[in-house]
Amino acid sequence: MITRDGRGVFEAWLADGRFVRGWSPTVAEMAVILRRYGVAESELVGPEVSTVTVAEPERLRWGRLDDGEFEVWEERLRAAADGPELTRLREALLQLRSRIPADPVQRRAWLAECLAPVNAAAPQVGQVAAFHGAGVRNCGRAREAEARSECLQWVDPVAVISTLDRTWGVFDRMEKRRRSLDGFCETLLAADSEEEFEQWVEGFAMGWTLQLVELTRVEGPAGPVYMCRADGTHRAHFARVFGLPLMALVKTCPLPRELIMVDHPDRPAEGVLGEGFARYGSLWAGLRERGLLEVAGDPEFTWLASWLPTRLVGEWMLFAPADAVEANRAYDRVYPGALQAATGLGDELFDAQAWADLLIGDRVPLSWRISPPPGRKPGSGLAMTPGRPTLTFGSRLRRWVGKAVG
Repeated sequence: MITRDGRGVFEAWLADGRFVRGWSPTVAEMAVILRRYGVAESELVGPEVSTVTVAEPERLRWGRLDDGEFEVWEERLRAAADGPELTRLREALLQLRSRIPADPVQRRAWLAECLAPVNAAAPQVGQVAAFHGAGVRNCGRAREAEARSECLQWVDPVAVISTLDRTWGVFDRMEKRRRSLDGFCETLLAADSEEEFEQWVEGFAMGWTLQLVELTRVEGPAGPVYMCRADGTHRAHFARVFGLPLMALVKTCPLPRELIMVDHPDRPAEGVLGEGFARYGSLWAGLRERGLLEVAGDPEFTWLASWLPTRLVGEWMLFAPADAVEANRAYDRVYPGALQAATGLGDELFDAQAWADLLIGDRVPLSWRISPPPGRKPGSGLAMTPGRPTLTFGSRLRRWVGKAVG
């Protein structure tokens, strides 16, 4: 069942029992979000689904699961947590508790042994959500009121591929002893009565002050992966290291924003595939040619053109090649073979230079078509807009900034 009221608040009861609540300025944006959860097209229309357009919510909490009485929020949380995963968590923690050394020195050595193989086999990635926060370079500015949704659900921690702290089990925080995996182990050992143990399990699952682990869901061809950029980083690490079910408040990734076609091969230098990469326009054109990116309409590949993505195999592919293939490798660890099946590609998915060669190749940079460097000629394969004047870098920058802001 799907409802959307005149304020733009929508609610969806999914077939698997999950409850999704959110806010969207338009019904079309609500539909995009709910399709990510597998909601059928036929369910997205009806007398209970308002088609009114809302400029922005009057209250920032509109659409949140905890918008209302605390008792309602607690009831929703306990209902979502109660199930076979909670039983699995309880049993896993009992087994883990029996393995934890009581001696602090031995415990820290044991923890290091537990952390090493996880960090070696499943290193985290830095970039995975292209439109989260400021977003990928050269994308449009986020609106003040973005369509959003929240859902309470259990998550397999293997699918958490990015957190605030890039190394599993290592945190840059104050109160290091309490806020650490060693601190979790110490308090778990100390919960030696049945009542104290149950309180520890509940605290880990739902937060000791009902503050859940907060994850952002990022879509992929075989299923989502998650990043943690807010509450619950320590619990997410503990769950990942020891393979524990993770109860989370899952938020959908922001919807795509316009991509501004800007292409500078020589800033800072040719051949840069990571930080400082500047061939975004050519990269995105390559993604589109390969069917990995679809955009609204049929825009040309011209300087400062705006492309609005409508479908992406994985939004992390919009990042610089080094970041994109890092995320490709992480996704492949969660869903082995899924990217190859969805793209028809092989090793190029996991090598930054091969990825860049495949997507960019010898494509003429947009900046060269407008104002080629000395000794260079504008490309002929993808020609300049007829009659377009040569622009200085300053005028090009002002025009780009004006369009991006406007």
